[in-house]
Amino acid sequence: MTTLLAWSGWLALLWVGWLLFRLRSDRAWVWWPTLCWMRWKQRSMAFAPGGIVFAGSSSIRYWDTLVADMAPLRVLGQGFGGSKLSQLVTWTDRLIISHQPRAVVVYSGENDLAGLLGSRRKTAEDLVPLFAQICERVHTALPLARIFWVSIKKPPARREIWPEIDRANNLLAEFCAGDPRL
Repeated sequence: MTTLLAWSGWLALLWVGWLLFRLRSDRAWVWWPTLCWMRWKQRSMAFAPGGIVFAGSSSIRYWDTLVADMAPLRVLGQGFGGSKLSQLVTWTDRLIISHQPRAVVVYSGENDLAGLLGSRRKTAEDLVPLFAQICERVHTALPLARIFWVSIKKPPARREIWPEIDRANNLLAEFCAGDPRL
């Protein structure tokens, strides 16, 4: 019994270490297990092409009432908590394009600007080309799809990055103003 408890403790420690590594990392592959789990959970969902995909970080991931809030629209939540916009770029095909939506709603960037758990902070200027890459990939595959950027919120716990959030929101609003599909 004590051996089992010892192994349980080591497994728990490894799991916590993996979670901390994932949140600190800018690498997209660290989300592979989460995305596989999301795909497995969605296998029984009836999401036909032409719906609306909500993609992004934890604000999308933990929006438990998304489907009810958006009814009667057909929506699919594709958020993975703690993720960064740079990681969403990598997973655009799997999370967005594979569902062939008519519209995409993106909320991300807060974790990029905050620099989770000591990871490198990105600037407001860094976010625009990342969002542009997502738009380009979506519009290459789905030219008529509309893409909506949700402004980055100002969480009280991250007050020190509020000026950078304002700059990012302004820059992204300017970028969106240049394309009628955004």
